[in-house]
Amino acid sequence: MGGKAKLVSKVLKEGETIELRYTETPLNISYTVTVDGVPLQVNEDGSIVMKGIPYSGSTIQNVTVISAGRPHAVVTNGEVSFEVEIPRGYTATVSVNDTPDSVKLGASPKYKFDCNVDPDGNTIVKSGEYLTSHTYIANATAGGEQSVTVALTTDNMHTFSADLIGKMKYFTDNKGGTALLSPIWTGWSLNTS
Repeated sequence: MGGKAKLVSKVLKEGETIELRYTETPLNISYTVTVDGVPLQVNEDGSIVMKGIPYSGSTIQNVTVISAGRPHAVVTNGEVSFEVEIPRGYTATVSVNDTPDSVKLGASPKYKFDCNVDPDGNTIVKSGEYLTSHTYIANATAGGEQSVTVALTTDNMHTFSADLIGKMKYFTDNKGGTALLSPIWTGWSLNTS
């Protein structure tokens, strides 16, 4: 302290204190949404909206991927949360400051045949959930502007396994467990566009 302590002692009387207040400079947050690599326009209210393709393919709906009410700034190491919503027929990877989040939207659940659940062989169990919206929480990094990127990819083809269905007793001869499905038929696809 040295000379500074002497200066303070000349300004303050005994028993007086100085309260120092400071304000952290907020870091701006930029949001980008791309569909198959093409960026979407940010609306005047700050929202980012896209035309969705529902699985029926009969109508096109608007989906607000990033809302106008999302946070615009955060202090260093501060927590920021925002919601992302995508239409069906797409998958999305959400990244904060170029780090992809582990929650992937639009990813299909995994299915497997499980004899432990039902010894008669009639149960296909699912792991994972199909999500079209999620609230993401992240901490701001030190430095300049923070970035949030939602990379949407068209995903209009879904493949299902005939092997799982073929092992269920409803699709066997119910005597020797022989599948009634042809071994050539290994799966089928549904085009959702």
